[in-house]
Amino acid sequence: KKFINDYVISYGKDRVDRYLAQAKQKEVVGKTDLDIIHENHRFIREGDDDLSKWEVRMAVKYYSKLFKEYCIADMSRYKEGKFG
Repeated sequence: KKFINDYVISYGKDRVDRYLAQAKQKEVVGKTDLDIIHENHRFIREGDDDLSKWEVRMAVKYYSKLFKEYCIADMSRYKEGKFG
């Protein structure tokens, strides 16, 4: 907060407001990797995926990484030794 306050004091609030207005006007052109993964992601993957598109390959790579690192488990009865 101190650095921001010092900047506003040094350059003035008008200059900061102009910079923020210019930053809001600039639009992002294209899609991010996360946008592409959201478009091509399927919860259950099967072997008949069309891997000719790089977008699909990236989503499959993300899916395989996610599948290996995370799991969904029902831990409501873990004290009884029952997992689901």
